[in-house]
Amino acid sequence: QLADVHKECRDIPNAMTDPSVSMSNQCVCKDGFKGPARFGLDSVDAKCVDIDECFNQNVCGADLECMNTQGSYQCTCKSGFTNYNATHCEDKDECKDGSANCHAIAACKNQHGFYQCFCPQGYTGSGVGSNGCTDLNECQNAMVCGVDASCKNLIGSYECTKCDAGHINVKGFCE
Repeated sequence: QLADVHKECRDIPNAMTDPSVSMSNQCVCKDGFKGPARFGLDSVDAKCVDIDECFNQNVCGADLECMNTQGSYQCTCKSGFTNYNATHCEDKDECKDGSANCHAIAACKNQHGFYQCFCPQGYTGSGVGSNGCTDLNECQNAMVCGVDASCKNLIGSYECTKCDAGHINVKGFCE
C-alpha cells in the first residue's frame, strides 16, 4: 500500500501539496510533470512523470533544437547557427569566420544554416577538404581541341597544341 510509504506530498517524486487547498493532504504534480489532476497520499496512481515539452516541435522556434530535461526543456541553436539571444539564433557564416572546410582553391558560399564549397572551372570534386578539388583532365574529351589537334592537360586548364599536317592553330583550335 502506498499509504504506508507516503507521509507527505513531497515524499512522492515531483509532487507537492496542492497550493489551492489550504491544510490539505491533496497532492498535485510540479510544473513540467503530469499525473492525476489531484490525488491523495493513499492513491495507487500517486506518481508524477516528466512531460516531454519537446514533443511539441514548435516549443523552441526556428533554428533551435529542443532537449527535454526532467521537468523542463532547453533550447539550443542548431548546427550552423550561433546564439543571438535566449530565444533566437542567427546564421553562422562559416565562410567568413574561417570554420568552413573548403579546399584551398574552392569558393565558399554561405547558406542559411550551412555552407557549400565549389571547385573552380577546370577542377572537379566536392570542394570539401584537402582532396576536395582535383584537376579535371579536359583532354579525356577527344573533341575538346577538335579532331586535328593534340591536347595538353594543364593544372586547372588545357592547351591545344600541335595541329596535324595541313591545319593551323586559330584561337586554340586547329582549322
